[in-house]
Amino acid sequence: MDVSTAFLNGSLFEDIYMQQPHGFRYGDVSSVCNLEKSLYGLKQAPRIWYALLNKFLVSIEFCRCKKEYCLYRQKWEVNGVTHIVLICVYVDDITIAASSMILMQKVKTQLASRFTMKDLGDIHYLLKMEIKRDRTNKILSMSQHKYIMDLLQKFEMTECSSEPTPQAKSVVLGSLVYLVRGTRPDIAKAVRELSKFLSCYNKSHYKAAQRVLKYLKGTSTYGLIFDGKSKEVIYELYTDASFANANENRKSVTGYFKAKYCEPPIASSEKIKESEWLWVLLEELGFKQTQPI
Repeated sequence: MDVSTAFLNGSLFEDIYMQQPHGFRYGDVSSVCNLEKSLYGLKQAPRIWYALLNKFLVSIEFCRCKKEYCLYRQKWEVNGVTHIVLICVYVDDITIAASSMILMQKVKTQLASRFTMKDLGDIHYLLKMEIKRDRTNKILSMSQHKYIMDLLQKFEMTECSSEPTPQAKSVVLGSLVYLVRGTRPDIAKAVRELSKFLSCYNKSHYKAAQRVLKYLKGTSTYGLIFDGKSKEVIYELYTDASFANANENRKSVTGYFKAKYCEPPIASSEKIKESEWLWVLLEELGFKQTQPI
C-alpha cells in the first residue's frame, strides 16, 4: 500500500509561518501564511505523519511492537482459529502480511477509509529488494540483483570479470553496507574491514572495494530463502570463544545468528549484536523462545 502525499495529512501543533506562494495573494505584500497542515520540506513533517498513522493504527486495535516502532501486530479469533496480521511501515509505504486474506482485505479497507492510497497488490519489490514467493512450496526468497547491477553500472564495472571471493573499500562502502543489512550478509566481513579506512582511504582501498563489486557481479542472484513450512522460529546465536580479540580496539566480534525459517543462516560480523532486540521482537510476534540463546 502506497499512501499518496502522506506528509500533507498531519496537522501542526505549533505556529509556523511562510511567505505567500507565487500566484496567490491575500492582503498586502508583507502578509505571510500561518500553516495549519504539515507540508513537505518541514523538519516536523515525518514525525507528524508517523504520529498520525500510529494513532490511527492503535485506534483500529493494532499493537505497536515495543522493540520495533514501525511494526504493528493484531490477533483475531475466527471460528476458534487464531489469525495474525502484521503491518510494517516505511515512511509512506505500508506492507501488510496476514494469515487470512479476508482479514488482510479488512485492514486494507480500514486504511483506505482514512488515507488516500494505492493498493499495489502482491509485493515484488521493496526497499531495493526483490521478493519472490513460491506459494505451493511455501518458500519466500529475497535478493538484490537489480541493486547490484545498478551499482556496477554506477561505478562503470558492468564489463568486469567476477571474483570468487569478496575479500576487499572505497566510496562505495555505503552502498555495500545497504546490501549487508538487506540480503547479502556474506560480504559483511569484507565490508567491516573496509570501513576501518573511512578516514584514510586511498587507491588500494578502492581496488579492494572493486573486488567486492566483482564478487557481487558473479553472485548477483544470491539472496535469502525463507521456508514457511515449519511453525517454529528458533532463535540461535553462534560465536567463537574469543573475547576482545581485536588488537586495534579490544572489541569482540560475534559470529552469526539464524532462525529455523532461514536457509542459509543469516550471518553477521557486527561488533555489537542485536540479540536481545531480536529475541524480544520474536516473542512479541508470538514466537515464544523455550530455550536460551
